[in-house]
Amino acid sequence: MGYNIKLPQLEPWQQDVFDDFKEGIYDQQCVKAKRQVGKSVLAEVCVLHASFAESDSTCVFVSPVLSQSRRVYKQLLKSIGGEGSEIVKSANSTLLEIEFTNGSQILFRSAEQKENLRGITVKGLLVIDEAAFIQDDIFEILYPTCDANHAKILIISTPLFMSGEFFRKYTEGLSSTYVRSYNWSLYDTSKYLPPEKLEYYRQTLSPLRFRSEYEGEFIAEGSYIMGNISNVIGELSTEQPIYGGLDWGNGGENDYTALILMDKEAKVTAIYYRNNLSPTEQIDYFSSILQGTSLSELQVETNSIGTVYKDMLQKKVSTQVTGFNTTNETKRTIIEQLITAIQTKAITIPNDPELVNQLQHYEMEKTKTGYTYNGHGAHDDLCIALALAYDSYLRGGGGFSISFA
Repeated sequence: MGYNIKLPQLEPWQQDVFDDFKEGIYDQQCVKAKRQVGKSVLAEVCVLHASFAESDSTCVFVSPVLSQSRRVYKQLLKSIGGEGSEIVKSANSTLLEIEFTNGSQILFRSAEQKENLRGITVKGLLVIDEAAFIQDDIFEILYPTCDANHAKILIISTPLFMSGEFFRKYTEGLSSTYVRSYNWSLYDTSKYLPPEKLEYYRQTLSPLRFRSEYEGEFIAEGSYIMGNISNVIGELSTEQPIYGGLDWGNGGENDYTALILMDKEAKVTAIYYRNNLSPTEQIDYFSSILQGTSLSELQVETNSIGTVYKDMLQKKVSTQVTGFNTTNETKRTIIEQLITAIQTKAITIPNDPELVNQLQHYEMEKTKTGYTYNGHGAHDDLCIALALAYDSYLRGGGGFSISFA
């Protein structure tokens, strides 16, 4: 029985990978790609081809998180006509599995399932999507699932660090007989991202994130990320402070409770930090400073004991105190805003030795689900205070952001 499946027109960078895949020359193919240039489309075309090149195949598509796998499941199912298509025998949106009339199936899984991935046997193709964001131990589980049936492997991702399995596999594929690597950064993909939009991202994203996502470059893990701090060092502003950030320390050695105030032009007006006061004394000390300002809002971290501090501070100041929920994602947001501000000289800071030292030692670190930012060899309380102050400035309504470490 023949199957007439209409596949999308591939771009040259996609076609190169697909042609090699159809020929079956390489056991593994590794694609390093910029954002929004068709990674998912290529993966879907390859997995469909593998499903109908041989009956009773079992292809597996693995993403870092289940929500991504669900999105690709829906996208692929829609592209072939949905559950009512003549080639689809069944589609299970709960298990994220599609079975075709020729007996082949595609299983959509995520790295979050970890040990449960061991029960899979791949026959046809294993796709590992956004592989730079998947931990090495998941690769160790997935590779053996292809051994019994000599299944092919397609590894595809935007790059992240110069470490981890995706980086090693890409490097191996530059000179291997069995692995082939493809660098989509070498192609002109401007039809999907015109120069003016690319320049917008260059100006609004942190330099390392821009290099990774839009120039397709690997970056050194632990890279210091604030750039040239000297470009934004200036005199303290004498204007009225409107925005501020306060990071609450634990009183340990060199771990400060830091307060930074900022005027309407994102110029720092004052910086305070202490590490020799009890929590109650610190609230008294910093609230006395705040009582001399006209800040319109205090935004306070409410994680853990932060709610208690929020309530204590609210009793000391007339300004409305609101909550700030600190997660890895929200921290990344305010830090990347600060990085961009320094890059574009949109902020002015004083030449305070502790602040400058912390900014110079701030770095990007790999996590199980991506990356985060932390101080390296230094605390980051003044960095967080500054980032929160600038976040308040960007929100525009006037505000005061507080984070309790």
